Amino acid sequence: LQNICFQNNWGFSPNSVNQISYRIRMENCSPQGIVFIESENKKIAYNWTLLNENNKTGLISMIGVHPEFQGKGIGKQILLAGLKSLYNRGAKIVSLEVDSENKNAVDLYKKIGFAEDQKNIWFEFI
Repeated sequence: LQNICFQNNWGFSPNSVNQISYRIRMENCSPQGIVFIESENKKIAYNWTLLNENNKTGLISMIGVHPEFQGKGIGKQILLAGLKSLYNRGAKIVSLEVDSENKNAVDLYKKIGFAEDQKNIWFEFI
């Protein structure tokens, strides 16, 4: 699902099952932190959340919506589901990163109540 959601984005690099499995085992990550939305028994959206239990800081690491389901409000649903998951696990504050050129995502996050904290400039060797 992750590869399908991001295949046309800047900096996209496909992930293997092994890479994703490894990431799930990293610090502050757990399978319980990955929230899905399904349609007809098919996963169509996900929100990968992380929680630092020491300082109760949550991170929305990645949100993806299958291209066939974009523009239908699924992004908002999966964002709210991830926030609820973080809250239920004890998060007091939540942050995320977004590509500033992804206007739909930026607008959604601001509409929900996120505010811009900082900007980063990225460079990638190809």
